[in-house]
Amino acid sequence: MFSRLKLLSAAPQLLDALKSYSDSFQLERSWSHSGIHTVHLSLKKDEVNYNSWGIDTNEAVALAKSYMEMVERIHSTIMPSLWMTFDQKFVQNLNQDLISNFMSTTSGCAAHLTRSSCFKNSEEEIVERHSFTEICLKNISPLRIYNNTLIWRAPNNYFVSLAYYLIPDGGVIFGAGAGSNENKAILKAQFELSGAVAWSRNPSNVKMLMESNCSTGSSFVRKKHLLLNDLPAFMQKTAPNGIVKSVDVYYGCIDLLPEFSNVAGLNVTRAVSPDLIPFSFLPLREQPFGALFDSELEHCVVV
Repeated sequence: MFSRLKLLSAAPQLLDALKSYSDSFQLERSWSHSGIHTVHLSLKKDEVNYNSWGIDTNEAVALAKSYMEMVERIHSTIMPSLWMTFDQKFVQNLNQDLISNFMSTTSGCAAHLTRSSCFKNSEEEIVERHSFTEICLKNISPLRIYNNTLIWRAPNNYFVSLAYYLIPDGGVIFGAGAGSNENKAILKAQFELSGAVAWSRNPSNVKMLMESNCSTGSSFVRKKHLLLNDLPAFMQKTAPNGIVKSVDVYYGCIDLLPEFSNVAGLNVTRAVSPDLIPFSFLPLREQPFGALFDSELEHCVVV
């Protein structure tokens, strides 16, 4: 609860900073699905379009989360000025190819009001995206299935979850999440799913994002929620499996742009790991389940 209150108290400063930074900035809309609110923001700076979403059971918190995600988006292309371990010990001479590989995506970039929370969120994202890449590439069966939610073990004692929604006229939308236990991973996946379901009901939203430029390149690489023709085969298996290993993670601290330097407590970080795959949908297209990412699947939510 305390972190939500801190986020709400910082929201006015975040809004002022975003307005000061941007050429144009606006709240696009708020949607609700199953009691969960989704807020969509758009921002333009130097002819680059940025989009962010906030999802929460409280609409004000969802709005504040969308501000924070926009801060993350804006800073995602900035090279970190220093690198640390989770206990904040400095790391020297980190492999530059490793950093470049992760910098080519948005994986592992996080913004928060404390550095430790930033580190945690950064790590969860690269674990989640690496895990689902491996799950797809190696066709790893879920550990458990709860109704419309699947769960796998993941590196560093995490769990990852995939929640899906069957569209009445055919197809599937899904949301993913990672957490330190099954319940946290499931909750994150269900939050993301609810936001995707509500948001994707407006075809103009999908069209707009497919045509917009993202801060790190092609919008295709940033597809996250996809409308599929049917459930992938690996979702229908019940044999327990997962990715259980301990990996090293390093955290880069990103210097804030001047417009954001006065937001109390604001941190932006990026996580990298030599043992985790920098997430991109492009390699997955060559696999047997590559139909999930075929270009004819035009209805997708880009994040």
